[in-house]
Amino acid sequence: MTITGRRPRLSIEQLESWLGNVLVPVEPSTEYPRFLRARMVNFRGQGLPSAWVAVAVLGTSVLLAAGAVGFLLRLMLGLFGLLAVLSRRSRTSAVRRRAG
Repeated sequence: MTITGRRPRLSIEQLESWLGNVLVPVEPSTEYPRFLRARMVNFRGQGLPSAWVAVAVLGTSVLLAAGAVGFLLRLMLGLFGLLAVLSRRSRTSAVRRRAG
């Protein structure tokens, strides 16, 4: 390595010899294709979905519904507060007109 931390570039011959030493062809075992087939993805329509999928969908829908209800309650509370402020202002202005 040099002072800058970079390695000197390999020549094409050095790279080919290094790759020839490192990349050795290997014959796969007989269990490897079975392993690949076992990990294949099911196509749509094959079998029922997993129970965990149903639990995840149900949990997500419950959380979304709870969030929507919470948002609506906050929105209604804000609107009621705004109405209360507006009605209080109209009352105080009416009282001031009568007193004045």
